[in-house]
Amino acid sequence: MMDDYSFNFYDVCRAAEKHFETHDKNVKGSGWKPFQRWKHANEYKFYPDGDRSNVNPYFVENEFKKFENNNPKTLYPNGWNELGPLTIDSVTGQYSVGLGRVVAFYVDPQDSNTMYIGSRSGGFWKTVNNNGNISWEGGATDFLVASGVNTIGVSPTNSDSILINIQNARNNMSHGIYRSIDGGDNWTQTNFNPNTIGQGGLGSYFKIYKVVYHPTIPDLVFIGTSDGIYRSDDNLQTWTHLFSNGADIKQITFHPTNPNIIYLYDDDYWGSNQNVVLISTDLGLSYSASSTIAGNNDATGYLSVSNDCSSCLYYASTNGVWKSTDEGQNFIFLNNPPQSCLGFAVNDQDTSYMIYGYVDVEASSDGGQTFNQITYWSLGNSAHGGGTFMEAFNNSGHYIHADLH
Repeated sequence: MMDDYSFNFYDVCRAAEKHFETHDKNVKGSGWKPFQRWKHANEYKFYPDGDRSNVNPYFVENEFKKFENNNPKTLYPNGWNELGPLTIDSVTGQYSVGLGRVVAFYVDPQDSNTMYIGSRSGGFWKTVNNNGNISWEGGATDFLVASGVNTIGVSPTNSDSILINIQNARNNMSHGIYRSIDGGDNWTQTNFNPNTIGQGGLGSYFKIYKVVYHPTIPDLVFIGTSDGIYRSDDNLQTWTHLFSNGADIKQITFHPTNPNIIYLYDDDYWGSNQNVVLISTDLGLSYSASSTIAGNNDATGYLSVSNDCSSCLYYASTNGVWKSTDEGQNFIFLNNPPQSCLGFAVNDQDTSYMIYGYVDVEASSDGGQTFNQITYWSLGNSAHGGGTFMEAFNNSGHYIHADLH
């Protein structure tokens, strides 16, 4: 409801406040803080009547086209020069260092020097190998309709063939999927765009969470969205739409050795699947639910698999970490680290190792039985060795910027 502009702003607030009358807002991961942030960031836009239905879904795109028409490229014959910052070795006016938020990445399994990253508001970037020196190159997505790249899908047979979702950085509404066939140097809009699917843009509640290729079948693509999952077996020329009931498909994970098995997680808060994993044994044509993950209590889940245990599936949320040894049919509880959960991964070669966290990172080296905090965002923490602000940053190996993605 929060991002669905057909709902009045104040109706959403009333629904949320009614929810918190029977749910403890002080419990970790309750959603109270995100709701308050959303309310503070949006109320002034829709005051006093709260009507959001008159927001043009294509406002951003239309304004961008207007800018292009009024500012032809001949006005910028020399292009653009990057001014920086280029390193995270100084604080430039706030309380922390940082260059931006990375929310997606890819490493070529055939060439570990080839890496791609997606930034919440800074577009697509790739590594460039110049005589053995690795550097980063970006900018090709700067003049697309929006600047957020939250998911990257790469062909299993050609790492130059890339799919990305373009979204508004602020509210994460999708403007469709774009393709590059030259390693990210140039981008074109695919058939999967707001005009052909009838959803997307600023005022339409449509988000794309995941765009993934099947790891062994070249043209088989899955798209996890706020309106179910889309499956294409012809590289997005056509597709089949599954779960078209508002399901939030935020996780798509493939069995390490069996190409037929695919795991999904549906985070539809108002639905019935938020405490289960959806499992397909026919290449994503149909799905069945796992047993209930006891103790998850509707918290958003994250999935991970490992080549070290092909029959294992791991599930993590703000309320803990669970493990399945029977390909996601049943889960046993492992531990509940003290952090909330915004990211989770199990080592691909040794399931003894896993990381979990939100503001800071917790790590386990005993298969999830115990976790220890290994990073500290606050540079005033004793783990950084004291001293001045920048001395703590430069001298400590324990720093990452807040929020694990």
